[in-house]
Amino acid sequence: MRRGPRTGSKNVQAELEKELKSLTEKLGINGLRVLWSPDESSKLSGEVKGQAIYIYESGVEKAIEVLRHEVLDYMVSQAIEPYKDFTNALVKLLNQKAYERKEEVIEKLSKSLSELLGDAKRDRLRDRTPPREAQGRALG
Repeated sequence: MRRGPRTGSKNVQAELEKELKSLTEKLGINGLRVLWSPDESSKLSGEVKGQAIYIYESGVEKAIEVLRHEVLDYMVSQAIEPYKDFTNALVKLLNQKAYERKEEVIEKLSKSLSELLGDAKRDRLRDRTPPREAQGRALG
């Protein structure tokens, strides 16, 4: 993305604030602020973090274009927030249920393994111990 020419920082920040005020009044949005932080090396032209819109473009025209984009992004993000919250709650519930089921299976397998190993141990001990008849003959 090509960046516009850099202009005075106070000028660009003031223009962005003026544009944000106009947008928020027209769109009925409260609490947003804009921070102009030109960064030629940034892969982003702008982004929303909480209630702050960061603009990384250096030219005033491009910065205003990005501000408009980010305000719309903010509005759409606010609109889908309930769905995101619901989805995250559902995923959390499903993860908890899957964990509980996994623990139940592990507990059953653990008991079965203990029984199996216990039977195997008894079998080994029985195989090592000569039968009582043989013991009596050997001693007598």
